[in-house]
Amino acid sequence: MNGLTDYWADLRAFALESPLNALAAVAAAAALATLPIAFAVLARTPWFKARRGRILQTPSFAAVVSGLLLSMGIPAILLGLMVKSQYYDRNRYEFDPNRVSSVLDQGRQFELRTLRESLEKADEAIRAEQKRLAAERKSLVDAVKKLDQAMLSLGEAALRHRATSDALAPTVQALGGVRKAVGLDADARWQELVAILNDPQRRLGLIEAAAPVVAAAGVSAQPAGPAPLSLGPYEAELAAIPAAQVPLARLLPLDQVPAGWNVGDLGGRHIETFTADNLFEKINGRAESFLQYSVTGMAYAQFEPVEDPEAGDVQLYVYAFVDPLRALGKYGSERPAEAEPLGVGSDGYVDGTSVAFHLDRYFVQIVSSSSEPRFGEMARRLASLVAERIRPGAASAGPEPSSAPASTAAATEAADPVALMKLLPDGPNRDQPQYVAQDVFGYSFLADVFLASYRDDEASWQAFLRPYADGAAASAVFEKYLETAKADGATVELLEVEDADRMAACSNPEIGLYDVVFLKGNTLAGVNGSTARGPAEAFARRFARALPASLPSLPETSLAAPLPDDAY
Repeated sequence: MNGLTDYWADLRAFALESPLNALAAVAAAAALATLPIAFAVLARTPWFKARRGRILQTPSFAAVVSGLLLSMGIPAILLGLMVKSQYYDRNRYEFDPNRVSSVLDQGRQFELRTLRESLEKADEAIRAEQKRLAAERKSLVDAVKKLDQAMLSLGEAALRHRATSDALAPTVQALGGVRKAVGLDADARWQELVAILNDPQRRLGLIEAAAPVVAAAGVSAQPAGPAPLSLGPYEAELAAIPAAQVPLARLLPLDQVPAGWNVGDLGGRHIETFTADNLFEKINGRAESFLQYSVTGMAYAQFEPVEDPEAGDVQLYVYAFVDPLRALGKYGSERPAEAEPLGVGSDGYVDGTSVAFHLDRYFVQIVSSSSEPRFGEMARRLASLVAERIRPGAASAGPEPSSAPASTAAATEAADPVALMKLLPDGPNRDQPQYVAQDVFGYSFLADVFLASYRDDEASWQAFLRPYADGAAASAVFEKYLETAKADGATVELLEVEDADRMAACSNPEIGLYDVVFLKGNTLAGVNGSTARGPAEAFARRFARALPASLPSLPETSLAAPLPDDAY
C-alpha cells in the first residue's frame, strides 16, 4: 500500500512541477490505452471499398496489427523519453573534456524538469569552485614568493662558498619550473642569480672577492644581518649588478656609511637597481609620473641606526634621467609648496626629516620613516655624500642665489636648465618654479616650459618661458597659441610694446581668465590664467623688459633615440 501511495505522490509532484509534461504524459497514456479498442472496432467494420467489383471489404488482420503498431509507436516513444529524462545515466552524462569545454556546457544539453533551477545551481557550483581554486592558487603563489626570498638569501651566501654554489645551481633551476607552473614571474634578482650560477668564471670571481672578508672575520659566510659594507662585499655586490646599472649604483655611498648607522638588508643584498621597464616593482603607482620625464633608472638602499634598528630607516632613491632638463622637471613636480631650502646640488629642499635635491641629470630623494632629529641629520649627510659623488664640490656649493640678474645668469650658465629657470621674475609671492615636459596649460603644442605661480592682492597667475631653436619656431608657436585661444572663445588683442617683438592679450570674461603672451627673439613667454587683466599685463611687460634678446635653446632630446652608454 505504501508503494502505491508513494507512486501516486510521485505522479502528483511530477504534475505540479511541470504541468505541460504531465499533460503530454496523460495524452500519450490515453492514446496507448484507446488505440487497441479503436482498431478492434474498426477491424470489424467493412470500411474498405475495393475498386474491382465495388465490394465492401474488411481489412486483413496483418493490416490491422501493422497500423496499430505504427500508431502506438508515437505515444510510446514520447512516454519512454519522458521516463528516461527523470533518471541520471552516469555513463551517458559524465563530463568528457574531449566533447565540450565545461561541465556546464554538457549538462545544459540534458536539463532536468526545472530548467532555471538547474542552471542556477550549476552556475553557483562553478562559482564556488572557481573561488576555491583562486584561494588555493593565491596560497601557492604566496608560498613560492616566501621560498624565493629564502632562496635569494641562500644564493647570496652561496656566492661565498664554492661547494654550496655548485649544489645550489640545480636547485635554482628546479625552482624556476615551480615558479612557471604557478604563473609567477621572476624578478631581476633571480635572473641575475641564475646568470651568475651558470657562469663559472664570474661565480668564482665573486667567491674569491668575498673570501678575504670571510677569512678576516673568522666566521662562516652566512649573512649575519645588516652591517656596514666594507670594500670587498661592496664590490662583490656591484659585480652582481648588470653592467649598465653599475655607474648609477656607485652613487650610493655604501662604503661611506656614517658612524652609528648600518646598511639595511634587502633580502640578502644591500643594493637594488631598476630600469625604466621595471621601476614599477619598487614604486608601483608612481612609476608612470617618472616615465613621463624620461627616467632611465634608479638605485636604492636603506640605512638603519645600529643601536635600534626597529626605530625606523632612511631610504635613499637616486633617479637618473635622460638629461638635466627632465631631472629638473621631475624634481619640480615633487617639491612641496612650503618646503625649506637645502643647500645641496642645484636646488634642494627639506620636508620634515626627509630631503631631496636635483643635480645634473639626477633627482635624489631621501625619505625618513621617523621624525627623530637624528634621522633628519642622517638624510642631510647622505644628500651631501651623493651630491659629491655626482659632481665633486657640488655638495658644498649649493644653488646659486636666485636674485642674480637675468642677463648675467643667461650669460654664465648658457643652456643650463637651472639658469633658464632663474629667468622667471622674482615677482609677488613667487611659488613652485618648475619645468613641465608636455601638455602645458592643456595645449598639446606647448611642451618643455619653465613656469612659476604668482599672486598679489588683486589676482593670481602663472608666468612661463620657452626658448626655441630660432625666432621662426617661436613665432609659429605664438601664432598657434593665439589661434587656440580664439577657438576657446577668447578675444585676442595685439598690444603695443617696446621690449618685445609682439605681445597679445587673450581675454575670456565668461570664465574670468586672462592671458598675456609675448614673443621676443627665439623665446615665447608671458602670463597664463590670470584672474585680472591689469596685473597680468603689467607683469608681462616687466617680464619682457628683463629677458635677454636671445636665449640658448633647450636640448632636443628624442625619446625614441638610443640612450647614451652612461644613461644609467
